[in-house]
Amino acid sequence: MRKALVLLAVLSIILMAACQNKKDQPTSSTYSETTDSLSSAKESSVSNSSTEEKIVNERLWNADKDKQLNDFMKSWGQAMDQTYKQYSPNNNVDLYGLQLPDSVLNNNRWQVVIGNTPIVLNWSESGEEASGYSLVAVYSDAEEQGYLAKHVYFFTINSGIPKVLITSQNQGNPNNYLYFKETDNKELRDGFSNIVNSSVAFDDVKSNFTKDEQLSYFISNYGQLPYKGHLTTENNGNGTRITYYVDESIPNDKQAISAAIEHLKAISLSVQQKVGEGITVSLKEPLETEYTLTLIDGQPTQANHIFGRMIQGIE
Repeated sequence: MRKALVLLAVLSIILMAACQNKKDQPTSSTYSETTDSLSSAKESSVSNSSTEEKIVNERLWNADKDKQLNDFMKSWGQAMDQTYKQYSPNNNVDLYGLQLPDSVLNNNRWQVVIGNTPIVLNWSESGEEASGYSLVAVYSDAEEQGYLAKHVYFFTINSGIPKVLITSQNQGNPNNYLYFKETDNKELRDGFSNIVNSSVAFDDVKSNFTKDEQLSYFISNYGQLPYKGHLTTENNGNGTRITYYVDESIPNDKQAISAAIEHLKAISLSVQQKVGEGITVSLKEPLETEYTLTLIDGQPTQANHIFGRMIQGIE
C-alpha cells in the first residue's frame, strides 16, 4: 500500500512537469503565424520600395533623365562647336550680370516672359508642378562665348509638354522682363522631348497656354519652311504678329511671286487653325523697310507694289 502511494506521487510529479514543459513551448500554429507575419512584413517592405521606385521612374523628370540630358548637351554642344555647362538654384550662370536661374525664381525681381506674357516658373525635381512651367534644367555657354554671343536655355515642362526656352537678352527694361522664346533648333527640341517621353499631346492641353505661348509653340514646331529664313513673333502695337524673315529676296517674276503668296497663305491658314483667328502673318525680305506681304486668316491686308499688282491680277 505504501509503495503504491509513493508510485502515485511520482507519476503525478512527472505528469505536471510534462504539462508545464508543453505549455512553455509554442504550438505549431503560433509558430506558423509568426513566420507568416515576418514574411508578410518583408514582402510589404519590398513592395513599397518597388512602388516608390516605379513612381519615381514614371515621373516626367528624374535623376536618370537629368543624366541623359547632360550627356545629350555634351554631344549636341560639340556638334554646334559650343560648350554648355549645367546650372541650378544656388549654382548660377552670369548672363550680363543677371544670375540665372535664381534671379527669376522665388518671386525675385526679374520676370520670365514669353512673347509679352509673363509666365509662372518653378524649379522642379519631378517636372510636375501644380501650375505654370516646371524648370528642370538650365544650360548655358556664357562662360565660353564672347560678349553678345551668350545663350541660356531653360528646359521646362508645362502640362506635360516639354519646351526648351532660350534667351540671349543683354539689356534691362522698366518691367524687369527677361524675354524667352522657344528654341528654333529642332534637334535640341526633339532631343529634350525624347528624354521626357511624355504621352501628352499639345492639342489636348493647349487651352492651358496663352495665345503668345501657343504662337511660340506654333513657330518652333511649324516644320519645313519654303524659303531659308525663320519665323518669329513681334508686337505690332495691336497684338502679336508672326513675321517670316527670308534670307534672300523673292525673284521678281510672276511664278516666284505667285508661289510666295501661296506659301504665306498656307502659314496664315495654319496658324488660324491651330491658334486662332485674327493673327497677322507677314513676309519680310532682307534690306526692305516695309513688309512685303501681310495676311490675316489667309486674306491679304497689305502688300508692296509688285505683290499688290499680282494679287489684283495686274501683270
